[in-house]
Amino acid sequence: MLKHWIVIWCIGIFISCSKEDEDRCLAPSEVNFTFDDVQYWIGEGENKSVLIVKWNDEKFPDALVWGYKWNSADSARGIDMITNIAANDKRFFALRYRDPALGYAIAGIGYDINGNNSIQLNNGTAMQTPVDGIAETTRYDFDDWICTDSDAHWAAGWYVGYWSYWLGKNGEINGNYKYSGLGASSRKLENGSIDLWYWDANMSSAMGTSGERRASALFASCKYSSTLTSAEQEW
Repeated sequence: MLKHWIVIWCIGIFISCSKEDEDRCLAPSEVNFTFDDVQYWIGEGENKSVLIVKWNDEKFPDALVWGYKWNSADSARGIDMITNIAANDKRFFALRYRDPALGYAIAGIGYDINGNNSIQLNNGTAMQTPVDGIAETTRYDFDDWICTDSDAHWAAGWYVGYWSYWLGKNGEINGNYKYSGLGASSRKLENGSIDLWYWDANMSSAMGTSGERRASALFASCKYSSTLTSAEQEW
């Protein structure tokens, strides 16, 4: 198995780096994460959007960034970005629920940190292996789903924990994020838009479920953010 972490920093906060990565580390005053720093891009088109996922689980790494390219004619939505990234990055996976009236709700998001490609999700009565990175549930049982790989990033919930959805724009990863009142199926991507999924484990996060927050607040507890390039992944 070959794994390379290409860029290592936390937005607004510097954490120590390993010897092999020190040439890629930035001092606090130098941190300015932009679209140009994103290494892992999928899709084709003249427009660019970014997906950021922050698990808040103290695992390495705490936050990950992906780039998504798409054409204006595609009328891309937030759910399209997640689905296409899951289909292309073998480590990224998600659980979703489809409401006939409202579209898809994101039930859970995970990442296969050790790359052993053995991810399965279990709700106590059924076991699923994600297909093209996506598993499905037919009811609001999000809190019941666990990942059988305890080393992986995984969080799912609706009543106890919650995937808080924040939106950025104009390519300003270090800028302001506005809480989304819409789900991923209704969220229309724009060139330079940023979708941040932030896990709130007990529904009591100071981030809340409304208003606007600076990136420095949303990323205050992250160990570092890392981007990957698909050319470096083998297993």
